[in-house]
Amino acid sequence: MTDQAITTKEQSNMAETKPRYHLLDSIRGLLLIMMIVFHTMFDVMIMGDGSFSVRNIPGYVFQQSIGYGFIFLSGMCSAIGKRHLRRGLTVLGAAALVSFVTYVFTPGQAINFGVLVLLGSSMLIVIPLEKVIKDKHAPMGLGLSLVLFVLTRNVSDGNLGFEGLKLIELPDFLYRNFATAYLGFPLADFASGDYYPLIPWFFLYMCGYFFWKLIGTKEWVKKPLSIKIPVLSFLGRHSLLVYLLHQPICYAAVYFFCVIL
Repeated sequence: MTDQAITTKEQSNMAETKPRYHLLDSIRGLLLIMMIVFHTMFDVMIMGDGSFSVRNIPGYVFQQSIGYGFIFLSGMCSAIGKRHLRRGLTVLGAAALVSFVTYVFTPGQAINFGVLVLLGSSMLIVIPLEKVIKDKHAPMGLGLSLVLFVLTRNVSDGNLGFEGLKLIELPDFLYRNFATAYLGFPLADFASGDYYPLIPWFFLYMCGYFFWKLIGTKEWVKKPLSIKIPVLSFLGRHSLLVYLLHQPICYAAVYFFCVIL
């Protein structure tokens, strides 16, 4: 192979290599720290003396901000990256592991259809959608996804609406079994330590997806997204591993200080 051919090949590979958006990694790392803090506080509430609780408005807002941030950011990264099949199956495999462990060790707080199931499922659903969704559809897609998320935010509570705003009561026949709980229509006795069904949260995921489609090609976006905050960026790049490890570590630490000591 000639030097010219090698140079041409190297240039082609460089052209195909996408830049790393370090700021997105850092934001994910910050959200991970917030999640670790919240889960630690939750464990203290469960195992403590009852004087501390996160079941209040500040605790709810803090917990919801973490979920909103993770899902929206994951949708953005889905628009950037490829290999949705491999990533989706990997995340679903991790979700299965989390469910198994929580069923065995903390059955009262077992996780059914948690955030990992949502993210893994969303990655797989995006695969066929990308064949029909074009960049020119981004404004309409973002608007439609946002409207659908707001309208369906309360479906797991039996109505259309957003938080305290209840618009329409939904029929009971939608809430039938474990499969409908996956979609967002759980039975009255359904329980989960972490519940993020497809409806409404897939629509928030798609908000992030279309948001990136709108701004991702803008030149003014590239420079700030190149900012790297080392510790946060490291956590963000290894978010799945951190997610899997943090809860048993937090649980063990809180158990040691609140129960054993």
